[in-house]
Amino acid sequence: MPNCLAYAGDALQGNRRNRALTNIMLGFTLASILGVPVGSALAELVSWRWTFGVIGVGGLLSLLWLGRIPPIATGAERVTIGRQYTQMFGLWKRQEVRWVFAMQFFMLIGLFGFISHMSIWLTTNYGLSASTIGLFYMQGGSVA
Repeated sequence: MPNCLAYAGDALQGNRRNRALTNIMLGFTLASILGVPVGSALAELVSWRWTFGVIGVGGLLSLLWLGRIPPIATGAERVTIGRQYTQMFGLWKRQEVRWVFAMQFFMLIGLFGFISHMSIWLTTNYGLSASTIGLFYMQGGSVA
């Protein structure tokens, strides 16, 4: 995701950049909202293996498409990998950056932990099917 945003930001200008960044973020949001219900419905109709198979085929097709995108010169290629890592780890010297990383880490751990255990809880306590739980996630995602 960050690579897509960086590429669009470097490769495009003006309204084309704005449109591309908006479409990338919209696609990510729609995938989050629709992915769980569609995947759970597919798993319930056919098999959970089909859900992973469809995701895998989609990923392979995306890789083929990504291979056709031309590289762009940003100036970063003149900096060695070692220097880039030194700059990245140098960020940890700043207190505010450490706080942001810590908050982001715990937010994501909490979110992913909640989402994965919420399905088990709803199935165990209320007997809900995978597709019904997927609809709950879709409703929550569309409201957020």
